[in-house]
Amino acid sequence: MHVVSLAAGREIVARCGQTFEIPSGDAEGWIESSAQVSPSTVDVSDGGDFTVPAAVPSGRVLVTAPSALRSGEHAALFGLAPPPEAPLFERPILGGGLAHPHLVPAGNVVAVLFDAKGNALAISKPHPVAASKQTTVESTRTAGDLLVILERPGSESKEPVGLTAMVGDARRPPDVFVVGSDRILAIWYGVDARAVRLVLDSKTVRLPVEAVDVARLRITTVRAKLQPLPTLTVAIGDLPPSVKREDLPPLYLTVLGDRGDTSIRPRIEATAGKTYTFEHLPPIRALVMLEIGPFKTGGRVDLTSGNDVHLDLALEPVPISGTVYAGESAARAELRFLQKGEPVRVETDERGRYNVTLWEERRYFVDILLLDQPAIPPSQEVVAVAANQTIDFRIPAMHFAARIHDAEDGEPVGHATVAVRNSWTAEDGPHNSVRAFPSDGETLTQLPPQKAGRSEVRVTAPGYLEVGPLIVEIQPDMRESIVDVPMHRIGETRVIELRSPDGSAAAGAELAVSADASQIVWRGTADTAGRIDLPKSFATMLLLTRHPSAASTVFRLDQDATRPFVDHLRAPGTALTIIAKPRDASRAARAVVASIDGIRLTGAALGFLTWSSSLTDREYQWVARNLPPQPLHVIVVAPPKVGQALAGTFDAVATVLPYPWPTGATVQPID
Repeated sequence: MHVVSLAAGREIVARCGQTFEIPSGDAEGWIESSAQVSPSTVDVSDGGDFTVPAAVPSGRVLVTAPSALRSGEHAALFGLAPPPEAPLFERPILGGGLAHPHLVPAGNVVAVLFDAKGNALAISKPHPVAASKQTTVESTRTAGDLLVILERPGSESKEPVGLTAMVGDARRPPDVFVVGSDRILAIWYGVDARAVRLVLDSKTVRLPVEAVDVARLRITTVRAKLQPLPTLTVAIGDLPPSVKREDLPPLYLTVLGDRGDTSIRPRIEATAGKTYTFEHLPPIRALVMLEIGPFKTGGRVDLTSGNDVHLDLALEPVPISGTVYAGESAARAELRFLQKGEPVRVETDERGRYNVTLWEERRYFVDILLLDQPAIPPSQEVVAVAANQTIDFRIPAMHFAARIHDAEDGEPVGHATVAVRNSWTAEDGPHNSVRAFPSDGETLTQLPPQKAGRSEVRVTAPGYLEVGPLIVEIQPDMRESIVDVPMHRIGETRVIELRSPDGSAAAGAELAVSADASQIVWRGTADTAGRIDLPKSFATMLLLTRHPSAASTVFRLDQDATRPFVDHLRAPGTALTIIAKPRDASRAARAVVASIDGIRLTGAALGFLTWSSSLTDREYQWVARNLPPQPLHVIVVAPPKVGQALAGTFDAVATVLPYPWPTGATVQPID
C-alpha cells in the first residue's frame, strides 16, 4: 500500500493488512506489486476503512523535468483511461522520486510538474506505457498550454460531461480529456489566444468560472469545483375555504425562460397544497407559470447565483362582476381578460351582466366585443382588479371609421395598417388605449368607438408614405366620425428581398431606415414573398432588418438599382443579458451603444434590432435578442455621452463579449 501526503511531503509504503498512521492533509493511496498497480488512486485523507480497486497490469515510467524540483514542488503521473465510474489515477511523486521509475496502469499517461500552490510548471504530451515495460516521459515548460482540473460532486459522478474552449468564435476540444468519477482532467497545448471561455456540456453541473486569461510566458492552470445546477421547489397553496375542490379548475405547472417563450421543464399536472421539485435547472432568471383552468399566474425566480430557490404560489380567487353598456343600454358582450397566450373569456347574459373568477389582483387589459355588433372591432380598457369588485364597461354609442384612399385616383388603398390612440380622463385619472387594425381596401375601415377626449390616427401601407398623426377631438355627444386619409405614393422604389435562414421568404420581416445610427426615419414590412419596396430617397442610408426567427442585420445597399437587393438572414444567437451597474449604484438609465456588423448603433435603431430598448432598466440590465451569433462590442454610457460613443471616442475601452454570450455579462458604465 502506498500513501502520499503532499502537505506533509511524505510517501508511506506499508504491506496490505498493516496498520499505519496517515499524515494530516490530503492524501492519495493505491496498491501496487512488482508488475501491477491500482487503475485509480483513492482519497484516504480521513483514514479508516476504504476500498482500493484491484490492481491491473502496469509499466514503469521515469519522469524527466526541466530542472530539479524545489521545496514544495512535486510531479504527478495521470492515467488517461480510468475504469468506468472510477476515480482518476494520479500518482504523486515527491522531489526525490524523480530519480527512479514508478508503476502506472498500462495505457497512455501524462506527466505534470506542479509548484507548491498546485499550478503546473511543465506538462508532457500523452505517452504510451506498455505492460511490464519501462519508458521515459519528458515534461516541458511550454508557454500557452492550459491545464484544467475540475472536481466533481459525488452525487453527479456518473453523468457524462463534455468540455470545450471557445477561442474567439472557434470551438476547440481539449487535446487531452479524461473523466473520472472524482475529477475531470483537460489539457490544451499551445493556445494561441489571450483569453478563452470554457464551455461545460452537462445536464447536472456547471462551471463556477468560465472566462480564463491565458498566460503568455507560462502554463495556465485552472482548478475548480463543479457545482450542481440549482434546484427549484414550488409550493402551491392550500385550497381556500371559499372554493370547493370539485369547483377548482385543473392546475398545471410549467418552468419557462425569463420571457416565457421557452420551456425549461415540461408542463405537469399539479395539485393544491403540494410541493414540486425541479432539479438541475440552468442558472438563469426563470418564470414559473401556474395555470388555473384558462387563467395563468405565477412568479419569477433568479437562479443565476446557482443557489437553490423556493417559491410559494398562493391560490387566492379574485371574483368580480359587472355590466357592459353600449351607450346607456346594457349590451351582450364577450370580455377577454388578456394574459400571455389565450385570454380568459367570459360572455355576459342577455342583460349585459357577467361574473368571472380571476386568480391574481393586478391590472388587466380587457377587450370588449359587442356580440350584437360583430363588425365593430373590440374596444380595450385597462382596469385594476381586486376581489369582490364591481367593474362596469361602457362603450360609447358612436361610429368611428377611416376612409383610406389614394390621393391621386381616390381608389381604396389595400394592405394598410391603422393605429389609433384614444386618450381620455375618467374619475380615477387619465387613460389611453393604443390599438392597430388592418385595412384590406374596403371603402370604410371600421374602428372601435372612441371615448370623449382625443384620438390620434396613423396609417401605413406598402408603396405609400405614412400618414399621421391625424388628430380628432371626440366630443361627448359625437355619434359619428369618419376620418379621411388620403395617401400619397412613394414614387420610385428599390425592391429589398429578405430570405429566412432556411431560404424561404421572410414574410413579416421588418426593414427600418436610419440616417444617424440612432433615429429611425422610415419602416416597412415584407409581404408574403419577403419583399419590401424601399423609397429610393432612403437608398443611401443605413438599413436595418429584423424577423422573429432570424438574426437582425445592418447593411447598406449596393449601387446596382436595376435588380432587387437580396439579404439572406442568418439564424439568431441566444438572448443576451448585460448588467451595467454604475459605481455610484444610481438607478438612472444608461445608454447602450453596440457594434453590430461593424456599425455602432444606439437609440431607436438599436432598440429595433434587439427587440428591446437602448437603455438599461432600474435593475441595471439590458436584454437583447435576435442578435447575430458573433462577438459583440458594447459600450454603456451616461446619455449625454452617446454622441461621443457613436463617434468612436470610447472604442478603446469597449467591452467585447465573445459568443456564446457569457451568462449575465457585466459591463462597467462610462459616466
